[in-house]
Amino acid sequence: MTRSKLLSAILGTALLTACGPTQVVVTAELTDQGAEARALRDLEIRMFPYDRDAIFDSLTASASQPEPAIPDSVLDAQNQVAAAQQSWRDMDARWGVLRDTLQTLSEELEDLSRAQAAYRPLFREFGNKENELADVERQRDAAFENFTSLQSASMDAADQVRALRDQWADDAFADVALVMSLHERESGLSVAYDTTDASGL
Repeated sequence: MTRSKLLSAILGTALLTACGPTQVVVTAELTDQGAEARALRDLEIRMFPYDRDAIFDSLTASASQPEPAIPDSVLDAQNQVAAAQQSWRDMDARWGVLRDTLQTLSEELEDLSRAQAAYRPLFREFGNKENELADVERQRDAAFENFTSLQSASMDAADQVRALRDQWADDAFADVALVMSLHERESGLSVAYDTTDASGL
């Protein structure tokens, strides 16, 4: 299909989806889970005299190559990063608990004399917790290194995929501004602008 015929086909699709006298009522609201919707006031609304989604769908369908998919390996790597981050956070939380425990034991030991019966078992407990803290600290540091290493590799892979998808979009949607301009001229209308009131309308 030639470029002129392609643009005409896309333009026709957008015209068919946008034609007809229709009263448009837009309500802008922000909803939180379990909370009542909150109206957004003073929000600028743009209304187009054509179906933008139809235009992008047509350009996508007519692209010389399909849009590059996100490989499963990239998604798997992101899951591994999330798991590694959680592992590091768990070890860091454990390290914090042990540090606080050692602080408490240290304060209790300061209040005791070595001659008291409670001193020796408390001192042994302090030593055990101190050794455990050292072990957990090494595990925490190793978990952090693993997390940052996986994160760096995952970001590099994601950046490569993003670059491919961006280049594809640049090529596939190169004529989008022209198509929208042609449709706007054909419709005899222009983009309408409005601002929501206190009720979000």
